[in-house]
Amino acid sequence: MADSSSSSVNTNLPDVMSARTDHVPVQVTTIQLTKENYSRWSAAITMGIAGRGRIAYVNGRKVEPAADSLAWDTWFLEDNQ
Repeated sequence: MADSSSSSVNTNLPDVMSARTDHVPVQVTTIQLTKENYSRWSAAITMGIAGRGRIAYVNGRKVEPAADSLAWDTWFLEDNQ
């Protein structure tokens, strides 16, 4: 017979805990930037950043919240990855 006891998981973690933690260094491209290949290099870098969900930090759509807000800690962690 199955155990009828229940268990619970605390889902009330601070927003900081929900920040992505992809600290593993990744080589996005092997293309070395030169004067002649900026467009190709830029496209590869943009795809790499977007693929990691960080493009809003680069293009300015993810705006820094007020330093005294709870959202600032999460923003800071994500912005520095």
